[in-house]
Amino acid sequence: MPPQPCLTEIVRRPVLRRIVRGCERGLRWCSGVTDPAAQVGPVLAVVVRRNRWTVRLPDGTIVRPGEPIGVVHVNNARIEALHQKGASPVWVGLRFRRQVVASLHELIRLSEPSQRLECVRAFCATTVFHGPLRRGGFQRAASDAPGSRLATLSFQAVLAALHPHGLSPRYGAADRRVEQVWISRERLRQCLEMRARRPRAAPQPLRNSTP
Repeated sequence: MPPQPCLTEIVRRPVLRRIVRGCERGLRWCSGVTDPAAQVGPVLAVVVRRNRWTVRLPDGTIVRPGEPIGVVHVNNARIEALHQKGASPVWVGLRFRRQVVASLHELIRLSEPSQRLECVRAFCATTVFHGPLRRGGFQRAASDAPGSRLATLSFQAVLAALHPHGLSPRYGAADRRVEQVWISRERLRQCLEMRARRPRAAPQPLRNSTP
């Protein structure tokens, strides 16, 4: 029996890829993610929503029903731009990580008094890319379970359609599982301050192409 095609191979077929990309753009427009006012830093967008249920964050912060929260999204159009022709996966990964950190710094700035996100005490993100956000201090709330298989498949389909080479095999199944991760405004500020105080080696220039 011939091997069954994987999700990446299926979604990368031209017709299906156009359908997935079109649906993804439509959903993001409907949810307000494409609004220029929602853009935060180089690669993130934040939409303010009302929380639906009580959530206890790992640092003890309690988010009540009806309280405004910042829902964090990745700007897929800007992520696509990182995958320029000839860019190596290492260059893309490091560049993405740096841009996430820069976006989180901008998020804190916009949360200060008199800024547009000053009413938001907590932020959440539903994603399969837990690594960069976890390094920024995001964690799963105690009451949250991993995302459903259907939600995970939908995220994988979008990634396969947007990424020029589909899903990278270096991500294990656990890293691809959809999770909702949270962080309080104060915890995010603390994490970024600790990161800024951490001693660093001299930065090395990033090569955007393989030899």
